[in-house]
Amino acid sequence: MGEGPGAPATGTGADRAAGWPGFLPLLRGPQVWPTPGGWDQRAIIDDPDASAAGAHARTAVESGAMSLLLRIAAGGEGEGRGVVCAGPAGVAAALEGVVLEAAPVHLRAGGAAPMVAGWLDAVLEGRGLPPERVRLAEGCDPLGAALSADPPADVRLALSAATERAQLAWQAKADRTVFLASGMVAADGGADEAAEIGWLVSAGTEYLRSMLTVGLPPAAAASLIELEVFADVDLFATVAKIRALRRCWATVLAAVGVPSTADGGPHPMRLPGVRVHAIAGGRWLSPDDPWSNAIRGTIAALGAVLGGTDSLAVESFDAAGDERSDLGRRLALTTGLVLAHECGLGRLLDPTGGSHHVTELSDQFAAAGWAQFQQVEAGGGCLGAVADGAMLTRLTSAHATGMDPA
Repeated sequence: MGEGPGAPATGTGADRAAGWPGFLPLLRGPQVWPTPGGWDQRAIIDDPDASAAGAHARTAVESGAMSLLLRIAAGGEGEGRGVVCAGPAGVAAALEGVVLEAAPVHLRAGGAAPMVAGWLDAVLEGRGLPPERVRLAEGCDPLGAALSADPPADVRLALSAATERAQLAWQAKADRTVFLASGMVAADGGADEAAEIGWLVSAGTEYLRSMLTVGLPPAAAASLIELEVFADVDLFATVAKIRALRRCWATVLAAVGVPSTADGGPHPMRLPGVRVHAIAGGRWLSPDDPWSNAIRGTIAALGAVLGGTDSLAVESFDAAGDERSDLGRRLALTTGLVLAHECGLGRLLDPTGGSHHVTELSDQFAAAGWAQFQQVEAGGGCLGAVADGAMLTRLTSAHATGMDPA
């Protein structure tokens, strides 16, 4: 994959020399102009009862959520918690009263993602909504699911099913992503920033490879993938990790022929194929002192925003407990909204631009993460490493021994 993203940038263009956002090496972010509100603020919907989940979804949209992250527990294959569903009726109840054309849905259903995405398609059909009118994300992450507590029976078969979903989305010209490369499974296992970047780029490359194999054009395949990153309470590490991840992923896309600008013009609005979603929640959530989680969530969300995430979801401060309160849900959503609309961060291109520390740390993470990715590729790729257990050993051993994964 060439020199790698840790190498110095080349080129003499005025935009590149100025570090203009939207141009490699992406140190100043992926966009030239901020989006309204700065980023897509997502609300997490995961109440086990579908009717209660629907009420929470409606409240979230009314309170300012721009999209919904809908966790589904289908036959025990969810992410530990989620809306209990046995078919399209459950999904329909969880989205009752939500205007799907205005509030896109991002599914999380573990190994059951292709099946649940089919259920959501049935809900859209029942409402008379054609695919091109509704933006959504299917959240198919068979490699990540294979490392979870409830893995699919056959990861290769699961990857094939998700690839078929990608083909259908492309053929229907649907406005959606299909694949999700999530770093949460690596982060929850204790992986550091470099290991998480290496995992994300390796998994994303495997999904890209699978779609290219069945004939999807590179730019189309790239547009069907979203990267999900863990937002930690280490503020600057989160900022640098997101920047480094974009650089590494853009390097992969460039290697398969995806252009580095949106339309070839001098000031692209967004780098194509680079979609980063951040979750402010995970291993730092404490069940014993939940009130501290509210502060941790604010710091983690700030790090994700300063890093230039495209979308953000904040976990409830009481998410590590048995039940999430209405207060926790409301505070989680409000955290992102205040950062966007009252702190003014959504009005700035790059709030940490010019910081030597952030730039240097981004370079270090990019080089270390790229080295991780190259090692996985040299060993035959992410699919083989997941299937034979080498990937899980790799992620957990680096944490257990305290070794630098680079």
